[in-house]
Amino acid sequence: MIQVFDLHNDLPTLPLTRGISGEECEAIFRSYVPHRVVRVFWTTEMPDPAEFIELGIRKEELGIVDGDKNCDLKHVFSSAIPPSSFLLPNSSCYAVEDLWFASDEKALCRILNLPLLYAGLTWNRENALAGGADSDGGLTEIGKTVVKKLIAHSIVIDTAHLNERSFYDVLEVFGSGVRDQGSGESCQLSVVSCQLKEDGFMSRIPNPESRTPNPDTPHSSLLTPHFLNSHTCLKSIHSHPRNLTDAQIKLLLSCGGVVGITAVAQFMGKPEKQGARADYLRQIDSFAQKFGISGLCIGSDFNGTDPVEGLSSYADFEFLAQDLFKLGYSANDVERIFHGNAERFFKA
Repeated sequence: MIQVFDLHNDLPTLPLTRGISGEECEAIFRSYVPHRVVRVFWTTEMPDPAEFIELGIRKEELGIVDGDKNCDLKHVFSSAIPPSSFLLPNSSCYAVEDLWFASDEKALCRILNLPLLYAGLTWNRENALAGGADSDGGLTEIGKTVVKKLIAHSIVIDTAHLNERSFYDVLEVFGSGVRDQGSGESCQLSVVSCQLKEDGFMSRIPNPESRTPNPDTPHSSLLTPHFLNSHTCLKSIHSHPRNLTDAQIKLLLSCGGVVGITAVAQFMGKPEKQGARADYLRQIDSFAQKFGISGLCIGSDFNGTDPVEGLSSYADFEFLAQDLFKLGYSANDVERIFHGNAERFFKA
């Protein structure tokens, strides 16, 4: 059976966006086995995102780890769970889309102490941290502080939804840290007032120093991958504000990052609800031909967009694999694209 490590699935936000109950979401999630799915909290319309995310994770973790519904978060995340279980099927893979509320330090501290793989600074709009894809603003001073705190807490920065100006601003913050690593100053710059709890959540998050840089891209061995793009397409195929230019992709890969290609019709140059698996295949193949497959991943955006024809579930990736085989990709190539590259990136 084909396995997928999906970098972006909006399942946790379905109760908010589509009125689906938590029990229905849980049933959907269990149907995803054996796939590894990053469950993304889209916070743009949430009145109190930090509380929503914390409670959402507590509910799911208690269902998996401990049946005692009175158990608190600290107990859950300090329980004796082998680190290797972090990326097993049905394990805890969470992310946040749009940290608009992170200018409030208390809210940010709650987020920093949750088991998050990555977080995005914005949605498509501009906020107090940075400029989204539909805006012109750049990374703010508050945004710079948040970026450093996320990195210090081993939470990867998701560059999806950033406009080009903010994208390069974020990488400049990262670049400054890399230049200072030899003297240890970058660690000092990232010290935050919100300290991890002794029995804290971050014990289940891989250390960023242990992530394996992309061996097929120049200079990556000198860098620690602190960021990715969880769901996007190629601007060289279709000029959409949410898509990446070739230069952006090259820069991400050179820093050891990965890119999740997404199945959003508009990003692929098709009208809404008129995309097809063939369009997605073109994105995958074009990326591989231009940049190789080492940084190429899946970022479906399932439950956050209308499904495209022929690729509406993880079962349909069996057909996508056959499409890739017909183009000359090997079984190893497909495994790396579908799950191996993402596993390597988040490897403990």
